Amino acid sequence: MLQKDVILYGGLLVVSLLLVFWLIPAFCPPHPGYGMPPSLLPTVVVAIIMVISAVNLILTLKNKTFKEKTHEEGKKVFFLNLLKFVIPSFLLMPAMQYIDFIPAGLLFMFVIQFFAGQRNYITMTIVSVSVVVPVYFLLRYVVSVPLP
Repeated sequence: MLQKDVILYGGLLVVSLLLVFWLIPAFCPPHPGYGMPPSLLPTVVVAIIMVISAVNLILTLKNKTFKEKTHEEGKKVFFLNLLKFVIPSFLLMPAMQYIDFIPAGLLFMFVIQFFAGQRNYITMTIVSVSVVVPVYFLLRYVVSVPLP
């Protein structure tokens, strides 16, 4: 068990509890009377994070050895690989404002798949369309979320 893991999972648990019981109810607009309440999605996401961190904290505490993980020879973590996924994720929301939800989502999925190593454009197209279009229709027509 790593001390860092315990601190990380415990911190996530505390922040999640703070979000669910104080910040989300305090700063979400009131329910307009139709559709889903604005606080539902953030509460569900934070609750999922809270459950995952609690499970990981319990599993980490069950393992009572405080061994540091050693890096295997030849395995290095490159910061550039992280940036390949973080930068497109940050650019997704501004892209939606300028080019709409479906084109921005398709472009995002293409870029992420390309950076993950996929080079078959037919597979990239099938995966992108099969994810973005159902999410659009689910958000737009089932959940009634106003999308750009």
